[in-house]
Amino acid sequence: MKEIVNVDILIAGGGSAGFGAAYDACLHGKGKYSVAVVDSNGILGGTSTAGGVNTWEMGIGGPGVHTELAQRLLGMNKKAAILKGNWQPLIHNRPYAITSPSSEYFYRNTLRAAGVYDRVSNHNSFIFEPVAMAGEMLKTLKETGNGNFQFYGNETILGIDILQRRITKIYTNKRIFMPKMVIDCTGGVAIVRFAGCETELGKDDSGKEINGVTQIYRVTKKPYPSIDKIPINYQHPYSDCSFKKRLDNVQVISSINEYPNGDLNINPLPTIDGDEFFSGDYDEMIKKCLGRVYLHWRRLQEVSPFMRDYRIDMLFPMIGIRESYRLKGAYILTADDVLAGFTNQNKKEEIIAFSDHPVDIHGSGHSGLQILHKPYGIPYSCIVPKNIDNLLVACRGSSFDSYTAASCRLSRTMISLGEAAGTSAVHCLKNRKSTVEADIQDIRKILKLPEFTTVLTKEYMS
Repeated sequence: MKEIVNVDILIAGGGSAGFGAAYDACLHGKGKYSVAVVDSNGILGGTSTAGGVNTWEMGIGGPGVHTELAQRLLGMNKKAAILKGNWQPLIHNRPYAITSPSSEYFYRNTLRAAGVYDRVSNHNSFIFEPVAMAGEMLKTLKETGNGNFQFYGNETILGIDILQRRITKIYTNKRIFMPKMVIDCTGGVAIVRFAGCETELGKDDSGKEINGVTQIYRVTKKPYPSIDKIPINYQHPYSDCSFKKRLDNVQVISSINEYPNGDLNINPLPTIDGDEFFSGDYDEMIKKCLGRVYLHWRRLQEVSPFMRDYRIDMLFPMIGIRESYRLKGAYILTADDVLAGFTNQNKKEEIIAFSDHPVDIHGSGHSGLQILHKPYGIPYSCIVPKNIDNLLVACRGSSFDSYTAASCRLSRTMISLGEAAGTSAVHCLKNRKSTVEADIQDIRKILKLPEFTTVLTKEYMS
């Protein structure tokens, strides 16, 4: 017999969006409503921690918990740092570069990407130790939840029950949850798909490829310089001709960021094309990505003597999927909205979160970053499915087109989108409303977005 858990607000997925959703649900629920997060990982943070995306790229944050979380980590010894805004080339005329911690910059220097066209000398970001981040996320939620928050890790969602347009049960490999409100923060919108909502994978009418998938790894200093041997069980993938060709021709081979303790976070861009990853057997694709890490590392050591002072410390246990299934919700945010910006886009009166990260598509046919002139907003209708009354969707799989998903998938935007969903869930419970009936302006006021929008308008219209 499985344990039955009655919960007011169940959040599926404990990544950036799931953390944000849980935080605002706890904050605005004020202990009245029980809040639970269920995740397949044993720690919070998802791709940001278990997946190795340990850097918040420069970009708008908006009012929210991200600042508090960052300041907590920056106050710890060697657990976080601001990376300076100029890349140090590792070798001449080759696309390898590294950003390092600097005391010259502050967290506020990381909060703008729109209109920043020189990303070589003006690229400030925030790096953190993943275990410390996961720990602070959990600590923050327990403090805010006043004893009414619970994290269920290492659980796989197996299915759901629906009755009269409401999710009544969610089954995992360990428990049966009986929620009043559900927020789908899983990267692949698992709840949405179980509920039979309309979704889309990767390609849309524009014919864009699925964004690339990355296996991130970490390297650490070793006593003497050398080119490391490839482990025997990964020597066959080293003969991967297609990947070797990519390394010869790709525009940027890696994003490399230095941790406060001197280790390096290495993010191949990407390890495998999204189309190939999703068309193949999952286990085989994971194995191929792991093999390509060693091919990638061998190439870095061959061309850069600097890298011969390091060895691989770990391959992050979670693969970095940038794009997968996306909801076709009450409204789909499109490229036209992104390019119009928050002052001219559709449904601007519904904005519940902001983004200004460049449109960033990784793969064999990508053409680099498309810098945005000003931020754009994500409307409430993008987190509302059409056929379920007690479900909200806050993740990279919310109702975006492929172009938009390549921009708004970044961690701080996902935290903010999650916060909006958590606030909305509490609002719906308090007022006994379905997600479609929610008072969007009331939700926006709670999130302090009218005031933030006024400041933003002055900044970008002056």
